[in-house]
Amino acid sequence: MPINLKELIVICGIALLVFVIAKPVALRFMEAQDFRRRCAAWFILTALAMLSPSFWLFVALSIPVLFTVGRRDTHPACVYVLLIRVIPPFQVSIPMIGISRLFDLDMPLLVALCVMLPAAVRLARRPPLETGRGIRRLDTLLLAYIALSTVLYIHFLPLGSEVLIPPSFTDMLRRAFVGLIGIFVPYFVISRTGFDRKGMVDLLATLSLIASVMAAIAIFEGARHWLLYGDIQERWGYTSRISLYLTRAGSVRAIASTGQPLALALILATFFGAWLYIKEHVTSALRRIAGTAVLLLGLISTYSRGPWLGAACVYILYVVLSPRPLGRFVKAAAAVAVAGLALMMSPYGHKVVSVMPYFGDYSSTDPSILYRERLVTRAREIFSQSPLAGDQDAMLRMQDLRQGEGIIDIVNTYVQVLLANGIIGMVLFGSFILGALWSAWIESRRAALRDPDLCALGAALLASTVGMLLMLSNSSLDATEFYIVLACTVAYAQLVTSQRSAEVPAGDLRPAIGASARLR
Repeated sequence: MPINLKELIVICGIALLVFVIAKPVALRFMEAQDFRRRCAAWFILTALAMLSPSFWLFVALSIPVLFTVGRRDTHPACVYVLLIRVIPPFQVSIPMIGISRLFDLDMPLLVALCVMLPAAVRLARRPPLETGRGIRRLDTLLLAYIALSTVLYIHFLPLGSEVLIPPSFTDMLRRAFVGLIGIFVPYFVISRTGFDRKGMVDLLATLSLIASVMAAIAIFEGARHWLLYGDIQERWGYTSRISLYLTRAGSVRAIASTGQPLALALILATFFGAWLYIKEHVTSALRRIAGTAVLLLGLISTYSRGPWLGAACVYILYVVLSPRPLGRFVKAAAAVAVAGLALMMSPYGHKVVSVMPYFGDYSSTDPSILYRERLVTRAREIFSQSPLAGDQDAMLRMQDLRQGEGIIDIVNTYVQVLLANGIIGMVLFGSFILGALWSAWIESRRAALRDPDLCALGAALLASTVGMLLMLSNSSLDATEFYIVLACTVAYAQLVTSQRSAEVPAGDLRPAIGASARLR
């Protein structure tokens, strides 16, 4: 049996088990036909990826599937978040006569073109709403940051080369197109979900669902030391010098379909906040425990220490920001104690302790810690020489930071922004983030008095956003998940504002998430 067929069977078997167990929970928040259609699309695209002999055949067969499911779904944003990680993240250049390439295509951009762009066009045709003023200010900040990043960015340094790829006008146009379609269009559609409470909870349920699938696959990879998506890129003829099989504490670090253990851990830790809200509406204690256990065990399988702490921060923040925080805090402390004891008694216990800072085998000579310290020191030196607009040639001054794979990895999002765009970029970047957080915080406090469930929804999104911002200090920016979470935060603020303006009475979740208009 071909190895890719074995992998396909295992992946689909794991996903089928998760979908079957999660179905009763998912149907509380989404339409049955939407759930079936989304799951079918996930299986079809996964099968196409594992069986197609080339990337372009996969794209050709995937486009009609994406257009169809996106057009028929009640909330296309849910289709987007479910399918952007069907294959590992790598880019393929679209050839074009007269220039080197048209643009680089990857799965998030493909789904954005086929699902989110048509949804954005349908939304744009609707009459503007009175409650959209605040959201338009954040739109402007994000567009300004995308425009700045189109012109000012860290120039690429090829592997084994000491010459940067020079910027060009066509490259700026290419970056503008990718920024608008890949970042702004998904943000635009998701942020407008705030006018529909059912759409919001549907989106959080979908985030929880896809996180559970990736976590279950990660558990298998960690237990069997077998990366299920490892050969797709090579089978399609795109090799990489970076090894996918990374180990820590004697175990293979799981990656699922994210390409890197740290990326998977960041996604699971961030989407954990969505599950914290969803599980409050799950009546089965067994399903609540199972869902939490899968996410945490998947996170442990990545052996990424920063996201472990990030997930803990998400949990604590959710408890503190939710209604009745004292009672929740006592329950949270008891849950953490029980989970910690169970972990220590499991086969994972000694491995987890051995890689934690200040415990086990950890020391100040840890290569990853030393590399991050050197990166910050070198970046500070470079930034001090050109603080206003950054230094786009920074790679040339960081040659001593090349790692064993021959790359210079800027594993700090804030360092990345400062080097690429300087203080100007950081002001735009930070203003957009702080504006979204401030609006969501204010509205969640207002909702706490009249609708505790709506306040808990805001607590989950605020906890996920703040936790993600903390984790980005030790990881590179993954624009897809980053802007999904921020767009959800913006949508939440808009949801509370619109409900308050319409004087919607407080009540339980179920009557509040009634039927919504389809995006047609």
